[in-house]
Amino acid sequence: MNNITLKDSPMFNIAMDNITNGHIYNITITAPVTGDNPSHNTDGIDIGNSQNVLVENSYISVGDVAVLANSAWRRAENITFRNLTIGNGHGLAIGATYAMAGIKNITFQDIVMYGSDRLDTGPNLITDRGVGDAVWLGADTNYNDVKYEWYWFDGAPFDYTNFENGDGNAADGLSITFNPADGKWATDSKTKEYAVLCKWTRFEN
Repeated sequence: MNNITLKDSPMFNIAMDNITNGHIYNITITAPVTGDNPSHNTDGIDIGNSQNVLVENSYISVGDVAVLANSAWRRAENITFRNLTIGNGHGLAIGATYAMAGIKNITFQDIVMYGSDRLDTGPNLITDRGVGDAVWLGADTNYNDVKYEWYWFDGAPFDYTNFENGDGNAADGLSITFNPADGKWATDSKTKEYAVLCKWTRFEN
């Protein structure tokens, strides 16, 4: 799909489902976000239950999520959003209410966002409570010859926590998970299998 302009849609603009080897480019999408009739649920480009999809070289300014990768019954995998300009909207998102089939290898690259104060940037992880509650945050415990301490797998300093009800004591065999519905952290066994957040890499000139 390419060279399409969509304006003032009453609902989702582009919602693709069950794609394999797709290419979406040179798309312009605009929808109002202010005034007497803001455009709720006017997602820009939603890619669901799809694999090997590239979305690039497009402009999106809407009243809801700008771009989304989601899965319900088929794993969403190898989806790239790149060279995008995003005006108004709720930024970048992964998942949705029923992200049950798994999401893997989602890339956001070379994206400029300059929207209003409603812009949530992202990538945001979207899910309902009870769906995908156990998401591994990328931290486990490590013994330092004196006691067990938390550490981030990427080597960043462990100088911020958001444990629910103060539950954050480091002990042998623990990992940190969080609930995407409220952002709170919890401790659980590192031997379990969890969903995993995507890797975040910041590029600066």
